[in-house]
Amino acid sequence: MTENQETSLGLQDNTEVLQRISERLTERFTGVFAAETIERYVFESYTALARTAKITTHLPATTEHFVTDRLNALAKSKGAIDTDVPEVLFVCVQNAGRSQMAAALLTVEAKGRITVRSAGSQPAAELDPAVVTAMSEMGLDLTRNYPKPLTDDVVRASDVVITMGCGDSCPIYPGKRYEDWELPEPANQPLETLSTRHRRHGTHATRPRRHQGQGHQALRRIELGRLDLIPLALRVHNPKRTLSTKERTLLPPQQGPFGASARSIRWKATWRSTSSRHTVLSATMLT
Repeated sequence: MTENQETSLGLQDNTEVLQRISERLTERFTGVFAAETIERYVFESYTALARTAKITTHLPATTEHFVTDRLNALAKSKGAIDTDVPEVLFVCVQNAGRSQMAAALLTVEAKGRITVRSAGSQPAAELDPAVVTAMSEMGLDLTRNYPKPLTDDVVRASDVVITMGCGDSCPIYPGKRYEDWELPEPANQPLETLSTRHRRHGTHATRPRRHQGQGHQALRRIELGRLDLIPLALRVHNPKRTLSTKERTLLPPQQGPFGASARSIRWKATWRSTSSRHTVLSATMLT
């Protein structure tokens, strides 16, 4: 049986479930979207998620979550809902490592001041187990997260878009801030190269620098880079907003593309015009 046949069969098996999801979301978004639009989003999203999902038991519930997020993004981009909360989108290829880590860390740091999303240009079937474990060591639970395909609606709703090795796959729209973070891919790395802790004589100790692999380097850079994004997203979302002294000190490029320690890191930024209204920043670490 081909992949398309399996997806079609799964769609037929869950048609009634998906229709009930459509009805619930139609009630939730009454006056915002037509029932036909919501139903199309539900079935389209289910098909997209089913292409890569290894376990389909919870696929309808995952679909409802995914569609709700997409509809919220679409409503914002169309001006159907008014919000003062800026949005940041992290995009990598598989949405199984870097972008998931970055989204989780920024969500914690933002404390509700920013809506954070992540997506993948070619999403994997599941999050990388080593990434989930490493985040768990930091007190962040990613067990319910799942790789999400990149969609036009979430890009349109975002104020800041951070790409990680897939910039060409991301649509470019005016009025948004685009940055490309050149980070090593932590997915598929051994846990010992990604973990921020390691065991020695039955106790935990900070990992020596010589044991820090590419995964750990990516994690550290993401941890630092998230500090820049809060004031940056607030400024892009509302240019007239007055930033606090602390927020102004965090604005790039004063501290570089990867956060507070960038005073001691050399970096270069290349601006390229993509329209008359916005630019794209490509930042590269020069260690």
